[in-house]
Amino acid sequence: MNRDGSVYPKGLKGLEISLISRIICVSEAYERIRNRANYREGSTAGALRAIQDGAGTLFDPQIAEIFLRVMADKSGENC
Repeated sequence: MNRDGSVYPKGLKGLEISLISRIICVSEAYERIRNRANYREGSTAGALRAIQDGAGTLFDPQIAEIFLRVMADKSGENC
């Protein structure tokens, strides 16, 4: 989640950004990474690492945590 609002329309930042936008940001990034073969091998693990690494900076940390937990439950693994 961009902290200074410099890359989001109207300079919104943090919780000023709508909840649905923050959710879509995480899920869209995951799908984009998964479908790009040259980014960390385009693997699920690589995409999940990228979400984890971006939590609190690129992504809302709470949304990222929930996403990672759901994905871990889905795969039966821990993130």
